[in-house]
Amino acid sequence: MQRLRDVGCAARIVVLSGETTTALIRRTVELGAAGFIPKTYSSEMLVSALDKVLGGRVFLPAEGLATAAVPPAQTDLEHDPRFAGLTSRQIDVYRAAARGLPNKLIARELEISEKTVKTHLTNVFRTIGVTDRTQAALWAERHGVTRPGS
Repeated sequence: MQRLRDVGCAARIVVLSGETTTALIRRTVELGAAGFIPKTYSSEMLVSALDKVLGGRVFLPAEGLATAAVPPAQTDLEHDPRFAGLTSRQIDVYRAAARGLPNKLIARELEISEKTVKTHLTNVFRTIGVTDRTQAALWAERHGVTRPGS
């Protein structure tokens, strides 16, 4: 996954694995995966997970992370009180990160420096009460914050 990101691949990547440890799932999210699907899933569950990813969300298995139920509908972040005090650019950076893009691709997409991306993400993390990308991705999934147009 890292190699793909390093060469500029912006495709949404989904990992299908027989191993479902929390550490592995978290690592795939950190590397920018848009989804993690256990091989034990039925074909219906697999299709449902892929539909979520194709719909712009991040899919993570509940059994691997003990995450909450289905997230609510996409929100208008500019008017969301949880994002009060953030600039529209900081929200744009967060949306891109929530889609699973690494800092390098966020910087390229938004035409800003990687350092600026990191600064914006630090401010966003502080605002929503998380400390890293993994927690931010989980928070985004729970709150439906994954589409660029949300």
